[in-house]
Amino acid sequence: MKILVTGSAGFVGKNLCKLLRSNGVDYNEYDLENGDDIRDKFKLEKLFETGNYNIVVHLAALTGARRGEKFPDEYITTNITGTFNIINCCQRYGCNLIFFSSSGVLGGNSGGGGLVESDNYHPKNLYTISKVAGEMMVKNSGLNYAIIRPFNIYGPEGRRDMVLYKWIDQVKAGKPVTVYGTGHSARGYTYVYDLVKAIYVLCDKINNPNNQLPKIFHLGGSEIIYLGDLLQTFVDYCNKKKLTVEIKYENTDVEEIQLSYADTSLAMYNLDFVPSNNFIKNILKILKKEL
Repeated sequence: MKILVTGSAGFVGKNLCKLLRSNGVDYNEYDLENGDDIRDKFKLEKLFETGNYNIVVHLAALTGARRGEKFPDEYITTNITGTFNIINCCQRYGCNLIFFSSSGVLGGNSGGGGLVESDNYHPKNLYTISKVAGEMMVKNSGLNYAIIRPFNIYGPEGRRDMVLYKWIDQVKAGKPVTVYGTGHSARGYTYVYDLVKAIYVLCDKINNPNNQLPKIFHLGGSEIIYLGDLLQTFVDYCNKKKLTVEIKYENTDVEEIQLSYADTSLAMYNLDFVPSNNFIKNILKILKKEL
């Protein structure tokens, strides 16, 4: 098994590559941070021509709903055209494909129970529209594929645009902590280590032609956390450390998803996915390291 990980320098990519290394898996990294652009068809062609990859884990994407509205051209060319380029290379060189989408393609929970893989698309912004486009291209590619929809990933050394890290950086800079909306939105947060363990299992299984796997998996946390509760945990920790916290509530400039959490039955059954129940404990570990 040889794996190409696009977006390897990102939050999930770094943790996945660390797990692959620790298990002796042969893999290559490809990330814009290192000058490797999925929009560069010539460079991708050379990479696949010599790589002999069995699997591509396609993580590379521009993320974030608000930034997507500000930089639509970059999001469209990276998330749609770039994904098309990866699919095209997988087709020509016979690679299995694991595509990272977003829970946001479904637009949040509208009734009781977690979101299931068969729920209808309901994207609310350009970023999630680009991920729907990615899913549709993958589904129509003729490849042996799996689509992952992660739900609000968190963990050590996360992306600085994630809400907790935004607050940390704002406090460090002596700025008010920005909270979009009222704090009543809720999420099923996914610990990054739980996520990459499931991806590792999926890599092993998708490479076996005898496995009859579902095509889409929801990877989400088992604890539903309100934004206001996360904020209170953050404020309490800062007060304990004698750090001043000023809270600034702002209206969101994109449609807010009020509730988003997953039904992870398929992942539990097929990928041995067991989400952690240590959200507050893990958050406090991150705060201890960062503040």
